[in-house]
Amino acid sequence: MAVAIGSAPPDRETKPIGPRIIKLFLIIVGVLCIYFLFYDFVKNIFMGARYSRITNDLNEVAKAIERFQLEKGKPFEESNVDQLQGTILQNLPRDPEGRSYLYDWFYGRLVYLGPDGVLQTLVPGQSSPSEDGESDDVIHPVKVLDRIVYALQEGPVAHVQIGTADGSSLKNLVDTQGQVLSLAGLTAQDANLVAISVKRRDAIEIDILPDISADSPQLETMTKKGSTKDEWPALYAPKNEWIYYQGSPISGKDSNRHDIYRISYKDKIATKLTPGDGDYIQPTAELKNKWIWYSGRPGESGGNYALYRFQLTNYSTPEKVIVLPGSDVKAPAPSPNGNYVAYLVTSSGRTRLEVRDVKGREILFTKDDVWPGSRIVWSPDERKIGYLTQVQGSPRITLSHVMKKITVIPPGLPSTVAFTWLHE
Repeated sequence: MAVAIGSAPPDRETKPIGPRIIKLFLIIVGVLCIYFLFYDFVKNIFMGARYSRITNDLNEVAKAIERFQLEKGKPFEESNVDQLQGTILQNLPRDPEGRSYLYDWFYGRLVYLGPDGVLQTLVPGQSSPSEDGESDDVIHPVKVLDRIVYALQEGPVAHVQIGTADGSSLKNLVDTQGQVLSLAGLTAQDANLVAISVKRRDAIEIDILPDISADSPQLETMTKKGSTKDEWPALYAPKNEWIYYQGSPISGKDSNRHDIYRISYKDKIATKLTPGDGDYIQPTAELKNKWIWYSGRPGESGGNYALYRFQLTNYSTPEKVIVLPGSDVKAPAPSPNGNYVAYLVTSSGRTRLEVRDVKGREILFTKDDVWPGSRIVWSPDERKIGYLTQVQGSPRITLSHVMKKITVIPPGLPSTVAFTWLHE
């Protein structure tokens, strides 16, 4: 059939445009998926390498700090680690942004501030941490001797736990029926124990955990049930010898008066050390110079409490050390090396803490609004003290650096009245 020249071509079948758009969309989605999967893969590799570098840096700086403390025989107490450059490390690592890592010497932690350089971790002595968004700080522990043992009371059961001073790395040691009133802890060459004063019904007894390093420590009763109310244990254990404590009769006219006792680890025989003519309370052992400190009020007529001490070998001739007219002086806490003594002063219904140089009698540190029944404990390095302050009507464990005058309430530690620093 002839076709006329110049006539229109025949009509072609027109394909729908929808499938082509869908196909193009699927191709684009596939490309984007491959891109993002590849991006996440590369990003994860990059972030993993970055985090690995940061942790390796922090580990290297931590070892340098530990080496400094070992060689110098004192803690490293500077937030700026640049002082280690050239003395301990020839090439001090810096973070990926070229900054120095921050050392939280109070808690023994190194901190990487994250890409934003904003502190989001509580560091005593530094500015308050930012609460905006999720923290990108990286924390690395530095080996320190700060371990705290405390009792967490839940109804009739007390959980005796051990952890670091910032409230982390907690481990449950033992559970016991009764209310734990006070604790004393000590580790030494021949001892690794915690003494506990526990109130069970009408009796108050002294128990010990003979070996807190055991997988399942077991409580052992030291004092006899029903003879006296036994509280405020103090440990003296270079050769596993004695526990000192305050005891008072269960009933009778002298039930509100106390004496200082000691009991042998081996035979569990108790000996009264004070004369029974007044009120003698709160013994604490100072191991280096072999003193037992306590608070006392001799005589029948009352009066104010003062601080006394006697030598382990001569408890019959105590020495009056600190007396403040018109005030009660209680809860003595000599430092591990015997250079300082901390105590509570109560006057006109207010309680404050003081730290004094034993030799020069100079007051080095004070803190008001301390919990009246607080026990004071020293860190092993003789620089920090732990005690209880009143926060909204409840006792909270509070830590202070005596020389630097820095005070913090660790958010990770619970509200409790029974705690002790574990001396290594």
